[in-house]
Amino acid sequence: MRLLDVELRRALSRRAVRGLIGLCMLGIVIGAVIAFFVSKPAFDQASALSRATAARQADMTRCTSGSDGPTPPPGMDRTEYCDQFFPPVSQYVSDKRFHMERLWGPRDPVLAGLSPILLIGALIAGATALGAEWRHGTIATLLTWEPRRLRVMAAKLAAVALAAFVIGVLLQAFLVLALLPAGMARGTTDGMTAVWWRGLAGGVLRIGLMTSAAAVFSACVASVGRNTAAAIGVAFGYLIVVENAVRGLRPQWQRWLVGNNGATLVLGKKVQIAHAKGMMGASVILGVYLAVIVAVAVTSFVRRDVT
Repeated sequence: MRLLDVELRRALSRRAVRGLIGLCMLGIVIGAVIAFFVSKPAFDQASALSRATAARQADMTRCTSGSDGPTPPPGMDRTEYCDQFFPPVSQYVSDKRFHMERLWGPRDPVLAGLSPILLIGALIAGATALGAEWRHGTIATLLTWEPRRLRVMAAKLAAVALAAFVIGVLLQAFLVLALLPAGMARGTTDGMTAVWWRGLAGGVLRIGLMTSAAAVFSACVASVGRNTAAAIGVAFGYLIVVENAVRGLRPQWQRWLVGNNGATLVLGKKVQIAHAKGMMGASVILGVYLAVIVAVAVTSFVRRDVT
């Protein structure tokens, strides 16, 4: 426990980690301020519904007259096709209030939008956690104090995982608190039922776990490569180049990609793509990938010369 405490303090004391946390908090504050001033506190449902009905009717008129809009397939009535093509009136309603329910709503939840930022920060912070120690030669010094390498590596990875998880959860909580003024003063809390709160809690925990896994992954790559830049380059090169190439050339392989399975785990449901895995399958796949990376990093650390 003492070694874990030391590694936690070491990880949290790094300027890169504190700088990333500060940037994320600053971005959250700016976004919350924008949400507050963009939102409109008043909402007249009757007039909004009237405007929405008029807007849809105008679209229908242009479509049925043939002056604008899609062309129906042969043999299908144009009016019927236009009515199916345009969304219902409810989707035309413009409600400028800030809905707190959107933090974890059925479509585009706000917290899910924060997850890529947390994952990028975790990749960078995890890489610096071990890469910087190899660069500055402090690993050899540490091993003179604690020569049991397996114990040292376990403590380092556990510290990275725990710190990333806690930071990820706290930053999500900070986002919720930052958006409360917009929701309370210039929005609505409708829909925040007990079921919604359970869904929100589950989403926060899953995003925290993904943040933790991303930090451990980059820390392992940095340990194997003994370099921070190597870990960051491998992580972003794989996610941006390799996975996009696979999606374009072998779409049926998408079920095995980290990005697709990560999205499933974050949202808690299967993503709308062909051959997608469910949440349990995605969790297993990501767990296996991470276990392999950790095993490689631990084996390398235990057997290789540190000098």
